[in-house]
Amino acid sequence: MPSEDQALVPSKNQLVAIVATAIVLLAVIFLGAAIGHVHAERHFYFWDDYAYNRAALESLAALQDPNTSWFAHLRTSMQTGFSELFTVAISPLMALMGESRGVYIGGLTGFFLLPCAAACTFLVNRVRPLLGSEWPLVFASCTTLPVFWRATLTGYPDIGGICLILLSMLVLSYDLDYKRWNTAVALGFLLPLTFLFRRHLAYAIIPLMGAATVFAIVRGFRIE
Repeated sequence: MPSEDQALVPSKNQLVAIVATAIVLLAVIFLGAAIGHVHAERHFYFWDDYAYNRAALESLAALQDPNTSWFAHLRTSMQTGFSELFTVAISPLMALMGESRGVYIGGLTGFFLLPCAAACTFLVNRVRPLLGSEWPLVFASCTTLPVFWRATLTGYPDIGGICLILLSMLVLSYDLDYKRWNTAVALGFLLPLTFLFRRHLAYAIIPLMGAATVFAIVRGFRIE
């Protein structure tokens, strides 16, 4: 028979369920805070702060127009300075829940910022394996990074591109010797997608791949 102290210790499955529930609750709280912030805003939107919100509305109009090819519209946008690739997730949401700025910012938060925080949490776990109780704390810490919220609350979709970069780093962390073919496939998908998402993130892609190349060379010499 287990002692009373042993009975109070949750099993592995129970701990996973508790941690997952805590993370989901945190995600809901942060999503609600983002939408609440939008409803509390009272300042004038300068054109640059509204540009991508307008792009999402234009993409939504193309999606709902039976005479317009939505994918052709997205492809055309990628040839200009304002890629609307991020609206693949946002426009269907706006079609379902309305065209308000609250829905738009909520979509950026739910589809991009929270997954970005999750990817950041998994990267931390790769550096130092997290205990069960540490997962919600690290997730909350990653979610509250000011650099994530500044662009998101002003309507910029940059956080989606950052999420793709973090996912690329996560893929690299699982194959430091570059021996798996699926690593190359994943990077060949994620990195170009990052560039199409936000062009200026090429300045992050180049040093990332440069550092990965140097690391592989140094690691190869050490193995030899």
